[in-house]
Parts: sequence; C-alpha cells; structure tokens
Amino acid sequence: MLSLPINATTFKKTFFDGNGNLEISTDQDTWKSIYDSGQPFTKDNQKLAQIKLGMAATKPFQFGQPGTNGLKLSLGISGEANGSVKLIWPGATDPLIDAYQLNEFLTPGRLYAAIILSAKADASVKGSTTLFSGPLKADFGVGAGANAGYDRLVLFDATRPAREVLGELFGGVRLPQAVDPGDVLAPGEILAFRYGGYLNLSASVAWGYSFTGTRDYKALDLNLAIDYAVRLAASASFDYRLAGEFSIERRRGKDANSAHIVVRKGRESSTQFAADFGFEAEANLSGLPDSPDKLLSALLGTDAKSILQVLATVEENSTLEGLEKSVGKLAKKFIYDRAGEWIGKALDETTVKEFLAAVHQVVTEYQGIDDRIIHLYEDFLDNKVPGLEASLNLLLGVGTQQDLQRITDGDTWDLIRRLWNEKFNDLLLKETEFEQFSEFVKKVKEFLDGGVAKNVRDFIASVKKEFPLDGLLNQLAKYDTPDELKALADEKLQAFVGRIIGRTFAELSGNADFQRALKQIQAVRDKIDQFRKTYAKAVKLAAHQSVAFHLNYLYKRASKGESLLDVEIDISTTEGARLAELALSGDFTGVLKGYNPQLVRINKGKFTHEVTRSAQVNISIFNWNYKGIVELVQNSQHSVETVERGLLHVYSIDTSISQTTEKDWKKLKEAVRSNFLLSIVGQSPQPAGSPDSAIGPENEYLIETIRSVTAKYDLLFEDDRTKAAELTQYLQLAEYLRLIPSAPQTVNDIEVQFPQGLGKVSVKYVVNYDDAAVRNGLIGPGSEDLSRFARLTARGLVAAKYTGMRDNDWLAPMGFAFLDQGLYDAFHNIGNPEAFAQKTVTVSLPDWFVAGGKKVVLRKSDLWVLAKFYKVEDKFVERLMKLRGLVKLAPGARIPEEDLRDAARHFVDMADDLDEEGGTNTFFAVFDQLAQRGQSAGGTRKSAVVIEITPPGANAKKVTKYLMA
Repeated sequence: MLSLPINATTFKKTFFDGNGNLEISTDQDTWKSIYDSGQPFTKDNQKLAQIKLGMAATKPFQFGQPGTNGLKLSLGISGEANGSVKLIWPGATDPLIDAYQLNEFLTPGRLYAAIILSAKADASVKGSTTLFSGPLKADFGVGAGANAGYDRLVLFDATRPAREVLGELFGGVRLPQAVDPGDVLAPGEILAFRYGGYLNLSASVAWGYSFTGTRDYKALDLNLAIDYAVRLAASASFDYRLAGEFSIERRRGKDANSAHIVVRKGRESSTQFAADFGFEAEANLSGLPDSPDKLLSALLGTDAKSILQVLATVEENSTLEGLEKSVGKLAKKFIYDRAGEWIGKALDETTVKEFLAAVHQVVTEYQGIDDRIIHLYEDFLDNKVPGLEASLNLLLGVGTQQDLQRITDGDTWDLIRRLWNEKFNDLLLKETEFEQFSEFVKKVKEFLDGGVAKNVRDFIASVKKEFPLDGLLNQLAKYDTPDELKALADEKLQAFVGRIIGRTFAELSGNADFQRALKQIQAVRDKIDQFRKTYAKAVKLAAHQSVAFHLNYLYKRASKGESLLDVEIDISTTEGARLAELALSGDFTGVLKGYNPQLVRINKGKFTHEVTRSAQVNISIFNWNYKGIVELVQNSQHSVETVERGLLHVYSIDTSISQTTEKDWKKLKEAVRSNFLLSIVGQSPQPAGSPDSAIGPENEYLIETIRSVTAKYDLLFEDDRTKAAELTQYLQLAEYLRLIPSAPQTVNDIEVQFPQGLGKVSVKYVVNYDDAAVRNGLIGPGSEDLSRFARLTARGLVAAKYTGMRDNDWLAPMGFAFLDQGLYDAFHNIGNPEAFAQKTVTVSLPDWFVAGGKKVVLRKSDLWVLAKFYKVEDKFVERLMKLRGLVKLAPGARIPEEDLRDAARHFVDMADDLDEEGGTNTFFAVFDQLAQRGQSAGGTRKSAVVIEITPPGANAKKVTKYLMA
C-alpha cells in the first residue's frame, strides 16, 4: 500500500486543514512498486486505485480552508472521505472524459490522471451539519445522504514517471474557487466540485406580455380582434436561487488570463435538495403603469391597431356614410382630422375615395413594419424618444462585436436586450447574429427618421394623444347629474360612454337609464386606480411565476451532466477574480446580473440561452362580447386572475367551480381551496361586408369555430402546523399525477431537511391541459364509449375511498357495490330510489380484501347512498355528452354563445356533487383520466406541485419546492 503524508510540503494549503495520511491501494498493490522504482505507468495499470484519507485523532477532516467564502466539507473526528485515482488512456471509453468533453486533449502519447473524492454526511449528524459556507450555506440542516465530491483531471505525457504523475496530481489539488491570477490551469486540466445544494443566479431577460382571446368579438358597435404578438416592455433581472445536484468545474479559458467555468447537472441523485427554489428579491418590471391602459384601449377599440383594423375593412368604393358607420362616433372626428394631413383636403363625398386610398396606403405601411418597432415607438412616445434616439445613435456607431462589448451605458444594454431578447447571447458570440442586429437597428432608426413611415408615426402619436383613458374619464367627470349627462352633445364622449356601459348613448332614454349610466361611469372612474394596482400586482406575480416555472422546468428536463451555465471570466483584474471566485462558489448573480462583456463571456447553457422568454406574461381575454368595461373594472378582484406558469386571465364570465374548506384549531388554520377552470375560446363568423352575421335571430352571439378548449386545476392546502401524516395526505394527488414516485418517501426526505418540524406548509397543485388533450378526450371516442368510460372512471374513484378501508369497517362493502354494474341496471329498471332501497342486495367481498371471502347484505341506508350516486352519475354523463356535442359540432355550426357557456358551466358545476360522493378531487380525477385519453393523440398535461415550508422559529426562512412532471 502506498502511503503519502498530508502536510504543507505534499499538498497545496488550500486543500486540507489538518494532519493525517493518504493511502493509495490496488488489488495487487502494483502502484507502490511502480512508484518506488520510478517507472512510468503502462496501460496495464488501468484499474482504479482506491484512496483512503485517514485523519488525526484530534482534528476533523476539513475539505477546504475554514473562514473562506468557498465550498468546504467538514466531517467529524471519525469521518473519512473515500475516493479513487484512475488513469485514462487514448481510445478508452470513460464517463469522465465524456462528462467534461476532453476527447480533443487525449491524443496518442498522452495520459489523463484523475483524482475522484466523495463524501456523505453521517446519519448521526442529522439536522446538525451544514455542508457549505459562503453563498451556498443552506438555511436548514442536511441529513444522511447529502453528498459532496471533488474531481481533478490532469493531462500528462505518458512517459512521465509514476512518482511525478502522482506528485503533480495530488500536489496541485485545490478547490475550483481558489482563484489566483498567478495560478494558471494547464490546457485540459479540470478542477470540479460536486455537491447537493444551492446555486445563486440571476435571470436578466426582456420581459413582455401578449394579448390573446376570442379572435373576433363585438364590442358594442365595433368588430374587433385581440391578438397581439408578444409586446416586449423592458429588461428585468430576477435574482433567484435553485437547489439541486450540481458540479462546478473550472478549466483554462481561451487564454491564461481567463477562467472557463461550467455548471452541470450533477451525476449523483438526491431528492433532499431537488426542486428548492426562491427569489432573492422582487424584480422591478418597468412598463407596467400604463400596460393596463393598453389592454383597456384594445378592448375599447381606441388603440392605433384597432382603429387601423377597422379602417382596413372599409372598401375603397365606400360612401362617406359607410365610412362613418364603420369607424363609429368615437373615432369619427379623429378620422376627419386625418384627411387634412393625408390628402390636404376636407373629407366629404367628393374626397372620400381619395381619402380611402390614402387610408389603405397607411394600413399597408403599418402592416409592413415589424411589430417590435411599432411597440417600441408607442412605449417611448411620452417624451422618451430623444433617449431612444441617443441609444440608437450609440449602436449605429458600433462596427464590430468587440465595439459592442465596450458599451457601458445601462439604458443602451436594456434596449439591446429588448430588441434581441431570445438571441441576446448569440449576439455576443456570433458575427452573423451581430450583423442581423445591426441591420435591425438601422430599420428602427429609419422608422424614426424616414419620410416613408411619417404617416404611420403621426397616426400612432395622434391616437395616443386623442384617446387617453384618463383624459376621457376626466372629461366625463364634469357631468355630475343625470340631466347633465343627458345634455352631453360631444359625439366622441357619447360613444365613449357607450363603450364603458355596453349600450349606445342613443339607447338611453329615461332618467333611470341616465342615472344608472352615471353610476357606472363614476364607478369606473373611482375604481380605475384600484384596477391598475390589481392588474400590476397580478402581472408581476405572473411574471415571477413564469420565470419560476420555466427555470424549474429547465432543471427538471436537463439530463445528467448537461451544461446549465457556461461562462468565461477574465481573472487578470481584481473585479474579474472576485466574480470568478463567487461563481465557482455557486454565486453567479454578479456575473449574470450586471453583465460586463469586457470581463465576462457567456457561452450557451440552459440557464442563459433558454431563459430569455421566461418572463413573458400571456393575457387571455375571453367571453368579452357585449359587456361594457365597467364590469371588468368593478370586479377586478375576480376578473383579473393570475395563473401559474405566467398566464393572466382577464374575463367577465368564467366556467369554473371553486370550493373552500377552512378549520381553525386554536388559531392554527387549515384550509383547502380548489378551482377547476374550463376555458373555451370561440370564433364568430364575420365575413367582410356582413358584420352582423355573428348575431342570430334572437340577438344571440354565434360561435362558428371553437378555437381552443383548455382546462386547468388549482388545489391549495394550507396548514399552520403540519404533521408528516398530514403532508403525506396532501401529496397523495401528486403521486396519482406521477409528479412524485411516492408520497411517504417524499415526506420522509422532507422531514430529514426539517428536523425541528415542518411548521407552516402550503401545497399548491397546478395542472394545465392543452387544447388537444381536452378536445380529443371529449370528441375522440364515440358517444357510447365516452359515456361508459366516464361512468366506470367515476365509480372506480368513488369505490376506492371505501375499498381502502379496513375489512371490518361497516362502510367498506359500499366500495364493491359501486363496482357492480348489475346494481346500476337494477336501479334503472326500478326507476324509484325508495323502491330500490327495499331490495335485498348481497355484496361479495373478495379474498384479497378479507381472508376467505365474505358475503354482506347491504342496509337500506346503503342503497339510498347508491341511488343518490347513480343520479349524480347520470347527471354528470348527461352534461358531459351535451358539452361533447357542442364542441364536436364546430366548425361550421352556428352555436349560440349562451348554449356553449351553459353547457360548460353545467358540466363544471358537477364538481360539487361528485366530490361529495368521492371526496376532494374526485371530479378532477375523472377529468384527468378523460384528458389522459386525449393525450394519446398528441395532447399534453403540464403539471406541478409547489410546496412552501416555513419551519418553526422566529428567523426561519420559507423554502419553496417545485415538483414537476
């Protein structure tokens, strides 16, 4: 056995703090003889040599120096860290070479020597040992199974004596974060630390939002469309931490002055750290104050895109009367004013065709301009254009990528991120991307300066000036009485009143109508600020949820060893060395947040290139037809709803069912809240020249095509003092949804992390089904097949509640009764619950449930329960089939909106009845089985359970876990 002393002459001081010895052994101990004789290794020495680190009796084994800002592993006096040394020759297949991508270095005549150390926390120190100091220090104890490891790989000439190879291999051992500008890594050398713990990161992205909803809808006298591409608002930084299994590796960069740092998903497997996530601070999303107004303007038809959209439908041979009817009274004067600008003449019957020709030219120009340029100009209109032009002029003076990286102006970098969001990192790495970016910057500048786009620019600016939401509301504030409102003569304000209340001004007749309209206007004016605050808060929450889900999804989907982060840092400067030391200790916030391209180069990685779209919020608008804006504003607490994954629903009528159960145990609350939402977005028939074709004979709004049928389910458990058994119960659904392999095992792992108790816990389920899953689940099978499937699924889930009881429980036989089709047939043959309850019914309990089997006669009360369930089952299937029929009819059929809304609502309303029979989640579980059938045709179910744990103690911090399918 080869034994080497551990001291300052043998190893660098950054490795061990303590005395002891290092023993190297192989099966035949061949390494000792080669080492003693001074011979080189040969290919015969391919077996792993085992390492045992024996420690002095009075000092613990310390991996890393105490008091530093880096990684270290400390074990007790009796602790030991075991590892191995391996030799890797050219042509060999080795996981280390593949993991660190080192094949290019392992050429003939060369040899890789690797030292691999691993350690685990002792089970006896459960809850009392913290593995890491500095940025990676955990907020709670780590129990048995937490791991840490270290790899060092060094490339040698194969003819070097074994003594020199081992001497340099062990003599150069140091932790990756021991950054010293004078300590230059050799080409191909790797220093890596493997651990279960946290990464501190920052997602610096361009955040944005989009509007989608019913493609065509009627807002009073206008036919409009809400379908905006993603509108980027500004750049934002999200500082966060993510726990998992990682390896942080350092190697030589492009030159000796740089450190190449790569974070990979760890090769080890541990559930104790997996999925912990938390934001370190709330991101500041600029662009929010007026973004609700942009939504409201789109719904009112007072934004530039909506007005141009209306103008685009006016035929060139239309009359002045036809033009006025199309644009409505709200925009009538505005359109007359444009005539003077565009054709230099007053608009009348003799000039209308000339004006319409100019209109279509502006529409064509508008449609030919990149949406990003339009949105940018709209957002910078309020005295911000000079700042935009200054940044553009700075960018126009940039001739190369290197020049771009020398820019230090923060506003300009924000603009760069906004313009080139998803390709930001490629812009800094690829010359072709830089060339495309430069061309786009020129287009933006041309739009601001060019005469070709003057009419479009002026039109956008004029719309924003003419239809300010606050300005119009302030003008209406002058009308304090119904009589004053009745005397309102301004056509634009009359039309604005109509858009607010959902009725035309001409439809208001008596004092009661004007009194009601005045109250609605005042309610909007009084509530508008609250709506903006509610909206802004919801958008921020949605943006954070979008980022959180996306980042956890990226980590979940990353394969073992895949690159999560890949950066190069110039360590020749004090600041660069500081950033590198922090990054190698797991804190990448400084590297990513205040991005300095003169010090940092970001290469492709999951948490850089694939995170750019993570802060986008999708605003879904549906069921918005004749309703006035007053209902949305007055009911903002209900009508603006944030959904996990960064989705914001804005609606006036939903098809959802919510249930809440709360208990108060000596001021320690328990609550269960569930919400099932079925969203059906339809398209109305509106061919050109026939805008009323969407209206049926009974003034019904008709849906011809159902564009999407999606569903989501939220379930929240909250408990101020949670026991392990309770958490296991809360996570049973997660096991059913295959988000976790086992609820008891997951709870056991969590208990290890929180030895002082779980404290306050919330468990939130978020399950989303896309259009294909729901639609195919509904209409894929035949009617009879779907009906039978729904019945059997419901019965099976309800029966499971009873068959899971003990065999001597008096309710247990009911489970087997639910599964008996013959009893259902008997009930329907009799047709009367009271008569059915008089029957003598015997149920057989199988051998697996009770030894030897058993027959039990059901009581009269049991038969009443069965009869009640059968009626619920029949109603559920009837409503399911009605909804199926309406969804299957489209496209082509004219479905009254109210019929579809009622069918959806009545179906979802069954949740209460089914859950009463089978317990919480029964309705959802049946729907889940239905949607899973739809997944076979390409649908998807995106699911997650979010667990928030705040352990007992005044200074305890909340830990958030995302468990995802």
